[in-house]
Amino acid sequence: MSQELTQLGPYAIIERIGSGGMATVYRAQMRTNDGVTKVVALKVLHPHLAAENSFVKMFLKECELAVELRHENIVSPFDFGVIDGTYYMAMDYYRGLNLRTILETLRKQNLNLSTASGIYILTEVLLGLRYAHRFTDREQRVLEIIHRDISPQNILVTTDGDIRLIDFGIAKIMGETGLTEIGTIKGKLQYMSPEQAAGKKLDRRTDIYSLGVVSHEVFTGDMLFPDREPTRLLRQIQVGDFRFADDFDLLPTRLQRVIRKALNRNVNKRYEEAKSFRDELIGVARRDLQAFNPTQTRRELGMLIRSLRESVEQGVEEIEVPSQLMEAEIEEAVSDSVRPRESDPERDMVWPKMFVYGCAVLLVLALLLEVVGIDIRPEQTRSQDEITATVGEVAPATRLPRRK
Repeated sequence: MSQELTQLGPYAIIERIGSGGMATVYRAQMRTNDGVTKVVALKVLHPHLAAENSFVKMFLKECELAVELRHENIVSPFDFGVIDGTYYMAMDYYRGLNLRTILETLRKQNLNLSTASGIYILTEVLLGLRYAHRFTDREQRVLEIIHRDISPQNILVTTDGDIRLIDFGIAKIMGETGLTEIGTIKGKLQYMSPEQAAGKKLDRRTDIYSLGVVSHEVFTGDMLFPDREPTRLLRQIQVGDFRFADDFDLLPTRLQRVIRKALNRNVNKRYEEAKSFRDELIGVARRDLQAFNPTQTRRELGMLIRSLRESVEQGVEEIEVPSQLMEAEIEEAVSDSVRPRESDPERDMVWPKMFVYGCAVLLVLALLLEVVGIDIRPEQTRSQDEITATVGEVAPATRLPRRK
């Protein structure tokens, strides 16, 4: 039925752009009563779900709530309902790619998003989450709206470099109506929190954990839970049985600590709210990146998405990343949008840090010896030439080979 849809009320179907466990998504053109036209994303429920009364009630209830979410980092429906037995929701249409497509496309080229781009994406997502978690109704009651399905598939990056979350409340609908069969949520299990995998009561910290899983993938290019077998995967999530990717150790130490905290199995040891998580990420950017400029990063990210989107639509195997983005790393520009997966920015700072620490230790040792009265100076009977010759015999420190 939905595959043959050409018109639904004021919505003229242009093309089918995707399908999931719950609905089929179309790009459509809406014509208002005033004759104004607008391109929208139209999500149409699958017929078998529309026949489930419990699902339909939850769907309409969640749509009614989602309509109230008006934030620049959230895609919310502006219209929903039923026309001729077909349930739908209409949202603003944005040109771009979801984060899953972006990461997979870059992985094929042996590339990762840069640290600056990753931090920008995550901090924008956290702005949207903070708004939803603190959302108040007309009676000023905090509703604490939880997304429950934070995953790369639900993070949209537009061709302008804007970041938007989609599908608020969908996981809740699927869960409370008993329709979360494995086939429906395939590909999303890897991002569940331990308490969600165990069927426990959830709060906003479940979204924090899920975004921590996404963070690991954004910065390393590898999934934290690559296992696809549902039963084993759910068990691994519940007990915290995972291994960080090899590239994780190459990230700035502060960034590693931030991700580890977001991924803590104990909900009480995670970030309490999205703002704390976001503040820590911004702190990493300011301390470990030469000059974090969100405006510049957004512009470069938009350029990257335009290039990737064109290649994905044309089915091109070899993606040509704009030269400006590659040169940004070489020229030490404000930020870059992609980096080779083998890059190691942290490792290059090891020897300068060791030199500084060594000098500090020698200075403290010299002061201590002076205090206790121990004289380590050479005997005065030796000539200045002999002293100089002795100092010259001291061997330099051996530089360890770089870890590959």
